[in-house]
Amino acid sequence: MLKVKLSLGHLNQNNNNKEKKPLTLIVDASGLTITKKGDYIEQKWIRMKRQFIKLHIIAVDAKSKKVVSFIVAKGIIHDSKKFSPMIREASEQYDIGKVYADKAHDNRGSFNLLDNLNIIEVAINIRKNASIKTKGYPLRRDEVLLIKKLGYERWKQFKDAAKRWTAEIVFSSIKRVFGENLLSKKFKAQKIEAGLKVMLYNKFIGL
Repeated sequence: MLKVKLSLGHLNQNNNNKEKKPLTLIVDASGLTITKKGDYIEQKWIRMKRQFIKLHIIAVDAKSKKVVSFIVAKGIIHDSKKFSPMIREASEQYDIGKVYADKAHDNRGSFNLLDNLNIIEVAINIRKNASIKTKGYPLRRDEVLLIKKLGYERWKQFKDAAKRWTAEIVFSSIKRVFGENLLSKKFKAQKIEAGLKVMLYNKFIGL
């Protein structure tokens, strides 16, 4: 699997990131298509499933909407596989105060990583049938208990879960301005092409 890393100098001109106020990060993924055949021809004659790759991002909160880390992976890779490497990379450069993510990242590994990094403000959507009996995962257990106490809707309000849509705004902006199709045929080139879209997006919103 190949990874594209942003040059963090493009994301923040001040290198004293650790001295800044802790950031709120939103983790999400979205697809970029890699087929250019017309929809009619594809459906009528070829009947191929549309191919795509996944762009996994960590975006800063609504104030800046910048991308601080991203990974390009093939579409068959589950979102949760990319959570840990992106969070670790971001934690090396930034002081992280809170992390938002969807149910794809509701697993013990994600919660334990955040706990080990001392990131205790977590807003990861948890499955409604989650159990509190599992031992050894205190951060996730605390969130499950909180949901059972408040109810799912009140938990979302308490955590300001709507802020997770910031990532959707970022994806929408990237696709609207730079397109959601990739022209490259090989994955290595697709990775570079998708990375350029992200870096240009960061440049534009930083103007």
